[in-house]
Amino acid sequence: MRILLATAFALFAGLMMTRVFKYLHLKLPDVTAFLIAGGTLPSNESRGYVLRRLIRRALRFATLMGVHEPFLYKVVGKVIEVMGEDYPELTENADFITRAVRQEEIRFSDTLDKGLRMLDGEISACREKGVAELPGEFCF
Repeated sequence: MRILLATAFALFAGLMMTRVFKYLHLKLPDVTAFLIAGGTLPSNESRGYVLRRLIRRALRFATLMGVHEPFLYKVVGKVIEVMGEDYPELTENADFITRAVRQEEIRFSDTLDKGLRMLDGEISACREKGVAELPGEFCF
């Protein structure tokens, strides 16, 4: 039974990493570059919120895969390089696009690191007390 569960978990993990890889490399950089070139910046409203969520989701996936530094701005730079000839607005705004993506990556990385440190601390405190659940006050 343990072998079956381990095999199922490995297959599921492999499938998820394949989906994550496709998400990070095939869809997100293009969408990000074109949204920012079109005037959309990461924000808390409307299209900017969608862009922010896309970038942050990519960073979360990358963190799960072991990448702990900003990377998306480099991939977006490659998108600009490859597609810039056909879409001159990408080339014209290349520095602005990569800077906007990098700033959002750094901002979210700091937030994610701080939150994960807080969570680890609270989990350690609960383990020391012998408590199996996180307190609601901490979670909300």
